[in-house]
Amino acid sequence: MVIFVLVLVMAPMMASAQSPGQQNLGVSAPSPELTAAWWQWAVSIPASQSPITDTSGAKCDVGQSGPVWFLVGTTGGDPVTRDCTIPKKKAILVPIVNAEWSVTEANGGPYVGGTCFVPASPQGTSEEALRACAIATMDRVTGATVEVDGVSQSPYRVQSPLFIFKPVPHNVFAIPRGETQSVADGFWILLEPLSVGQHTIHFHGVAEFPEYEFTLNVEATYNLTIK
Repeated sequence: MVIFVLVLVMAPMMASAQSPGQQNLGVSAPSPELTAAWWQWAVSIPASQSPITDTSGAKCDVGQSGPVWFLVGTTGGDPVTRDCTIPKKKAILVPIVNAEWSVTEANGGPYVGGTCFVPASPQGTSEEALRACAIATMDRVTGATVEVDGVSQSPYRVQSPLFIFKPVPHNVFAIPRGETQSVADGFWILLEPLSVGQHTIHFHGVAEFPEYEFTLNVEATYNLTIK
Protein backbone atom coordinates (compact mmCIF):
# COMPACT_ATOMS: atom_id res chain seq x y z
CA MET A 1 0.00 0.00 0.00
CA VAL A 2 1.29 3.39 -0.94
CA ILE A 3 0.06 6.13 1.38
CA PHE A 4 1.11 9.64 0.59
CA VAL A 5 1.79 12.45 1.60
CA LEU A 6 -5.21 10.67 0.08
CA VAL A 7 -17.08 8.61 0.77
CA LEU A 8 -17.85 9.17 -2.76
CA VAL A 9 -16.26 11.28 -5.41
CA MET A 10 -17.35 14.87 -4.90
CA ALA A 11 -18.54 16.85 -7.87
CA PRO A 12 -16.29 19.80 -8.72
CA MET A 13 -17.17 22.88 -6.72
CA MET A 14 -15.77 26.38 -6.77
CA ALA A 15 -14.91 28.44 -3.72
CA SER A 16 -13.32 31.83 -3.26
CA ALA A 17 -11.36 33.33 -0.40
CA GLN A 18 -9.89 36.82 -0.18
CA SER A 19 -6.40 37.29 1.24
CA PRO A 20 -5.04 40.80 1.73
CA GLY A 21 -3.16 41.92 -1.36
CA GLN A 22 -4.05 38.78 -3.34
CA GLN A 23 -6.65 37.89 -5.93
CA ASN A 24 -9.67 35.77 -5.16
CA LEU A 25 -8.61 32.14 -5.10
CA GLY A 26 -10.36 29.70 -7.40
CA VAL A 27 -10.42 26.39 -5.52
CA SER A 28 -12.10 23.24 -6.79
CA ALA A 29 -12.05 19.47 -6.62
CA PRO A 30 -9.70 17.95 -9.19
CA SER A 31 -11.17 15.52 -11.65
CA PRO A 32 -10.69 11.83 -10.80
CA GLU A 33 -8.58 11.51 -13.96
CA LEU A 34 -6.24 14.30 -12.80
CA THR A 35 -5.55 12.50 -9.51
CA ALA A 36 -4.64 9.39 -11.53
CA ALA A 37 -2.30 11.51 -13.65
CA TRP A 38 -0.57 12.68 -10.44
CA TRP A 39 0.18 9.07 -9.50
CA GLN A 40 1.39 8.25 -13.02
CA TRP A 41 3.81 11.16 -12.72
CA ALA A 42 4.92 10.37 -9.15
CA VAL A 43 5.91 6.76 -9.89
CA SER A 44 7.73 7.71 -13.11
CA ILE A 45 10.58 9.40 -11.22
CA PRO A 46 13.41 7.59 -9.38
CA ALA A 47 13.59 8.36 -5.67
CA SER A 48 16.93 10.11 -6.11
CA GLN A 49 15.29 12.71 -8.37
CA SER A 50 11.82 12.78 -6.85
CA PRO A 51 10.25 16.00 -5.56
CA ILE A 52 8.85 13.79 -2.77
CA THR A 53 12.27 13.03 -1.28
CA ASP A 54 13.47 16.59 -1.88
CA THR A 55 13.18 18.66 1.29
CA SER A 56 14.27 22.01 -0.19
CA GLY A 57 12.21 22.33 -3.36
CA ALA A 58 15.22 22.13 -5.67
CA LYS A 59 13.53 19.31 -7.61
CA CYS A 60 10.02 20.78 -7.71
CA ASP A 61 10.14 21.09 -11.52
CA VAL A 62 11.17 17.49 -12.25
CA GLY A 63 8.82 15.93 -14.79
CA GLN A 64 6.39 18.85 -14.79
CA SER A 65 4.48 19.44 -18.01
CA GLY A 66 1.08 20.59 -19.19
CA PRO A 67 -1.32 23.16 -17.71
CA VAL A 68 -1.32 21.77 -14.13
CA TRP A 69 1.66 21.86 -11.75
CA PHE A 70 1.86 18.96 -9.28
CA LEU A 71 2.88 19.60 -5.68
CA VAL A 72 3.86 16.76 -3.35
CA GLY A 73 3.75 15.97 0.33
CA THR A 74 6.01 13.47 2.05
CA THR A 75 5.95 9.79 2.93
CA GLY A 76 5.71 10.75 6.61
CA GLY A 77 8.18 12.04 9.15
CA ASP A 78 9.18 15.62 9.82
CA PRO A 79 7.47 18.58 8.15
CA VAL A 80 9.27 20.04 5.14
CA THR A 81 9.50 23.53 3.70
CA ARG A 82 10.15 23.86 -0.02
CA ASP A 83 10.89 26.87 -2.21
CA CYS A 84 9.51 26.49 -5.73
CA THR A 85 9.18 28.68 -8.80
CA ILE A 86 6.13 27.99 -10.97
CA PRO A 87 5.43 29.54 -14.36
CA LYS A 88 2.44 31.85 -14.45
CA LYS A 89 -0.88 30.58 -15.80
CA LYS A 90 -0.36 27.11 -14.30
CA ALA A 91 -3.11 25.55 -12.20
CA ILE A 92 -1.74 23.86 -9.06
CA LEU A 93 -2.75 20.42 -7.75
CA VAL A 94 -2.24 19.96 -4.01
CA PRO A 95 -2.24 16.40 -2.57
CA ILE A 96 -2.94 16.71 1.15
CA VAL A 97 -2.88 12.98 1.89
CA ASN A 98 -3.55 10.12 -0.53
CA ALA A 99 -3.11 6.42 -1.20
CA GLU A 100 -3.24 3.91 -4.01
CA TRP A 101 -3.43 0.12 -4.31
CA SER A 102 -2.23 -1.68 -7.42
CA VAL A 103 -2.43 -5.13 -8.97
CA THR A 104 1.32 -5.51 -8.42
CA GLU A 105 0.90 -4.86 -4.71
CA ALA A 106 -2.18 -7.09 -4.46
CA ASN A 107 -0.18 -9.88 -6.09
CA GLY A 108 2.36 -9.77 -3.28
CA GLY A 109 4.97 -7.44 -3.53
CA PRO A 110 6.57 -5.70 -1.78
CA TYR A 111 4.00 -6.85 0.82
CA VAL A 112 3.95 -10.46 1.96
CA GLY A 113 0.75 -12.12 0.82
CA GLY A 114 -0.41 -9.03 -1.03
CA THR A 115 -3.22 -8.28 1.40
CA CYS A 116 -4.43 -4.73 1.86
CA PHE A 117 -2.60 -2.59 4.39
CA VAL A 118 -5.82 -2.37 6.41
CA PRO A 119 -8.89 -4.63 6.53
CA ALA A 120 -10.84 -4.33 3.27
CA SER A 121 -13.25 -6.47 1.31
CA PRO A 122 -13.03 -7.92 -1.22
CA GLN A 123 -9.38 -8.85 -1.54
CA GLY A 124 -7.77 -9.61 -4.86
CA THR A 125 -6.84 -7.79 -8.06
CA SER A 126 -10.24 -6.75 -9.41
CA GLU A 127 -11.08 -3.07 -9.73
CA GLU A 128 -13.55 -3.52 -6.86
CA ALA A 129 -10.82 -4.96 -4.63
CA LEU A 130 -8.27 -2.29 -5.50
CA ARG A 131 -10.83 0.43 -4.82
CA ALA A 132 -11.88 -1.15 -1.52
CA CYS A 133 -8.30 -1.09 -0.26
CA ALA A 134 -7.66 2.52 -1.29
CA ILE A 135 -10.93 3.64 0.33
CA ALA A 136 -10.30 1.67 3.53
CA THR A 137 -6.89 3.28 3.88
CA MET A 138 -8.18 6.81 3.40
CA ASP A 139 -11.00 6.10 5.85
CA ARG A 140 -8.23 6.19 8.46
CA VAL A 141 -7.58 9.89 7.82
CA THR A 142 -8.37 11.94 10.94
CA GLY A 143 -7.21 15.31 9.68
CA ALA A 144 -6.71 17.03 6.33
CA THR A 145 -6.10 20.78 6.24
CA VAL A 146 -4.75 23.22 3.69
CA GLU A 147 -4.12 26.96 3.71
CA VAL A 148 -3.31 29.18 0.74
CA ASP A 149 -1.76 32.53 1.66
CA GLY A 150 -2.98 32.00 5.21
CA VAL A 151 -6.57 31.30 4.20
CA SER A 152 -8.00 27.88 5.06
CA GLN A 153 -9.51 25.93 2.19
CA SER A 154 -11.77 22.88 2.31
CA PRO A 155 -10.14 19.77 0.83
CA TYR A 156 -12.04 17.43 -1.44
CA ARG A 157 -11.97 13.67 -1.23
CA VAL A 158 -11.64 12.19 -4.71
CA GLN A 159 -11.31 8.62 -5.95
CA SER A 160 -9.58 7.91 -9.23
CA PRO A 161 -10.86 5.66 -11.96
CA LEU A 162 -8.99 2.44 -12.59
CA PHE A 163 -5.77 3.57 -14.28
CA ILE A 164 -2.51 2.19 -15.59
CA PHE A 165 0.84 3.38 -14.31
CA LYS A 166 4.40 2.22 -14.83
CA PRO A 167 6.65 2.54 -11.79
CA VAL A 168 10.31 3.01 -12.65
CA PRO A 169 13.06 1.14 -10.82
CA HIS A 170 13.86 2.62 -7.41
CA ASN A 171 10.73 4.77 -7.27
CA VAL A 172 10.05 6.47 -3.94
CA PHE A 173 7.19 4.09 -3.08
CA ALA A 174 9.24 0.91 -3.71
CA ILE A 175 6.56 -0.45 -6.04
CA PRO A 176 8.15 -3.09 -8.31
CA ARG A 177 8.88 -1.79 -11.79
CA GLY A 178 6.57 -2.44 -14.70
CA GLU A 179 3.13 -1.58 -15.96
CA THR A 180 0.20 -2.32 -13.65
CA GLN A 181 -3.32 -1.16 -12.82
CA SER A 182 -4.20 0.85 -9.74
CA VAL A 183 -6.93 2.81 -7.99
CA ALA A 184 -6.27 5.83 -5.76
CA ASP A 185 -8.19 7.77 -3.14
CA GLY A 186 -7.26 10.96 -1.35
CA PHE A 187 -7.82 14.53 -0.20
CA TRP A 188 -6.93 17.29 -2.65
CA ILE A 189 -7.51 20.80 -3.87
CA LEU A 190 -7.01 22.21 -7.35
CA LEU A 191 -6.04 25.89 -7.50
CA GLU A 192 -6.63 28.11 -10.47
CA PRO A 193 -3.43 29.90 -11.56
CA LEU A 194 -2.15 32.21 -8.84
CA SER A 195 -1.19 35.83 -9.47
CA VAL A 196 2.41 36.68 -10.27
CA GLY A 197 4.44 37.11 -7.09
CA GLN A 198 4.91 35.31 -3.79
CA HIS A 199 2.47 32.80 -2.32
CA THR A 200 2.50 30.22 0.47
CA ILE A 201 0.70 26.89 0.56
CA HIS A 202 0.70 24.78 3.71
CA PHE A 203 -0.99 21.39 4.06
CA HIS A 204 -1.15 18.69 6.71
CA GLY A 205 -2.69 15.22 6.63
CA VAL A 206 -2.96 12.69 9.47
CA ALA A 207 -4.00 9.03 9.28
CA GLU A 208 -4.19 6.64 12.23
CA PHE A 209 -3.24 2.96 12.11
CA PRO A 210 -3.52 1.77 15.73
CA GLU A 211 -3.08 -1.89 14.82
CA TYR A 212 0.47 -0.97 13.77
CA GLU A 213 0.92 1.63 16.55
CA PHE A 214 1.57 4.08 13.74
CA THR A 215 0.36 7.57 12.88
CA LEU A 216 1.09 8.93 9.43
CA ASN A 217 1.86 12.65 9.40
CA VAL A 218 2.24 14.39 6.06
CA GLU A 219 3.05 18.09 6.37
CA ALA A 220 4.59 20.48 3.87
CA THR A 221 4.91 24.20 3.31
CA TYR A 222 5.57 25.63 -0.14
CA ASN A 223 6.98 29.11 -0.59
CA LEU A 224 6.02 29.77 -4.19
CA THR A 225 7.27 32.30 -6.68
CA ILE A 226 4.92 32.69 -9.63
CA LYS A 227 6.55 34.34 -12.64
